Amino acid sequence: MYCSRSKYLFSFDQSFLRIFGLQIALGIVCFAISKFVATPGNYVVALPFIGLSIWYSFIELDKRLDLKGLIINFKNKKGTK
Repeated sequence: MYCSRSKYLFSFDQSFLRIFGLQIALGIVCFAISKFVATPGNYVVALPFIGLSIWYSFIELDKRLDLKGLIINFKNKKGTK
């Protein structure tokens, strides 16, 4: 990372690293659950982590893109046709 920052003036900001780290951690937890928990129970145990990942992704996308507004506009356009 130091080489890319000094040589090419490229770096990631803190918010990206936080989001990326959390999503990777949730993915690793879900993978570990699917690997080490018995088959019928692993889906039930992993479901809260998947839900947490979806919820966190939605919150972060809404901060950056106004995702709620985009969904409302899409519904309004679809309803007027």
